[in-house]
Amino acid sequence: MSDSANTLGKDKIDDILGISRYRLDVHACPHFLDVFSFHGEEKLSEPWRYTVRVTCTAGDIANDSMLLKPAALTFQIPLYNGMPATPVRTVYGVVHTFQRLLTSADETHYALDIVPRIALLQHTKRSEIYLNQSAPEVVEKILRSHGLEGPDFEFRLLQSYPPRELITQWRETDLEFIQRLLAEVGIFWRFEMDRRLEQDVVILQDSPEQYQFGVTLPLIPVSRTSDNGQLSVWDIKTRQQVVPASVATRDYNYRQALTPQDSFRVSQQN
Repeated sequence: MSDSANTLGKDKIDDILGISRYRLDVHACPHFLDVFSFHGEEKLSEPWRYTVRVTCTAGDIANDSMLLKPAALTFQIPLYNGMPATPVRTVYGVVHTFQRLLTSADETHYALDIVPRIALLQHTKRSEIYLNQSAPEVVEKILRSHGLEGPDFEFRLLQSYPPRELITQWRETDLEFIQRLLAEVGIFWRFEMDRRLEQDVVILQDSPEQYQFGVTLPLIPVSRTSDNGQLSVWDIKTRQQVVPASVATRDYNYRQALTPQDSFRVSQQN
């Protein structure tokens, strides 16, 4: 039996039996990638990153067949009854790095990083001046310049943002610039996954009222041997540190040179 037939057969068996908790699909990749392990980090106002280690019977997968290709990492619940596994969540992104780790007689280990498309903005550095535009307008202009359109991002803003006379980008990557600009005006961003379009969507928001509350997870220490497939917290860590007791700022406006533009705020005790 040929390698391609073996690959297709293994893929079909995996779909039918649904015995895997994780599945990785890379667009147009002809090989079956069996997830060996993964590590992911997600934060507000930063691109997430999933590093996935896979095994494959193909010993030399071409780099150009993986890099910048759309990829989907699916978390699923195996049913063990001959039916396909039930998808719980799918993370959509693009392959940012790809490497071959080791090879044995039966399989080869690869590792790849999956990131959202906005993470690719880190590879464009420039200096620009934007006149008479608001911060959201500048951010939208940059996103569209990288090929991101309406379905790729969404502003859910409750506040209004007036145009600024001058906004400067100086020797910054586009990602660094929009992170700094949005942080200045109090806009945070996160991601949602569009299962219909099979892509990540950047959601830009500016109010705590838009946080998602009410998520309850049980605490199950890793020493426990039972695993019913339920989402849970494995460990809790606490951290405290000294912070400034007050903050004072001073600004200057040449149109109102004699008007003080100072502010002072004392931080809360708790």
